[in-house]
Amino acid sequence: MTLRIKILLGIVLANALVLALGLGFGGAIQTAPTVGLHSDWIEIEKPWLPAPKVVAKINLQEGQAQLQKAMDGAAEQVAKSAPALQCKRWGPFLVTEAERIAQALRGWPGTMQQRSKPMVTGYVVYIPPAVVATGLTLETLRARGVREMLVISNPGSLQGSISLGLFRDEPRAREHQEKMLALGVPGVAVRERLGPDRVFFELRGNASHMQALGRVFEQNPRSDLLPCDA
Repeated sequence: MTLRIKILLGIVLANALVLALGLGFGGAIQTAPTVGLHSDWIEIEKPWLPAPKVVAKINLQEGQAQLQKAMDGAAEQVAKSAPALQCKRWGPFLVTEAERIAQALRGWPGTMQQRSKPMVTGYVVYIPPAVVATGLTLETLRARGVREMLVISNPGSLQGSISLGLFRDEPRAREHQEKMLALGVPGVAVRERLGPDRVFFELRGNASHMQALGRVFEQNPRSDLLPCDA
């Protein structure tokens, strides 16, 4: 028997011995469970990593309420700190006069707004056309004691009415209206008598602006310079 054959026989015998020992401990070769750390069993602290950021929950309605409160507070502070503005009205002027005043105000530092409206030149006491159309005549009015009257024939909103008088101010016109009603004249009314348009300047600014406006008015003493609410 050669050396190689002896070595092979030794290896076979050794394997058979190992197999026999394994069967003797339970009939099958068993493997031990792997011993180690599992991430699903324990949590390992890692102090070298930054702590995770915690995102706070946001209440949208509460945030909007806080924002509105802050905006209201800021607006209130601005209103308190802003200088008090004054307003004055300069006029009335004819259109040609207003052009010269606008030129004089060109360098004024305040704010200016130009407005136009028809001027009230008086008040008319009258009987409306609808009342006249019921059959009211001048003879009927004379019989009731009316002395001054005139049928208005000019085109316009008063055409066909009967005028009972023109007055410069409203209190006197109202007094005459009551007198006519006391005589039994029906439907007597009072209306403004309007003339051509007039131009006004509404001027707003602080105290120093108003002082400068006063100097402009002294150099151009035309019409009236009064507070806007006058």
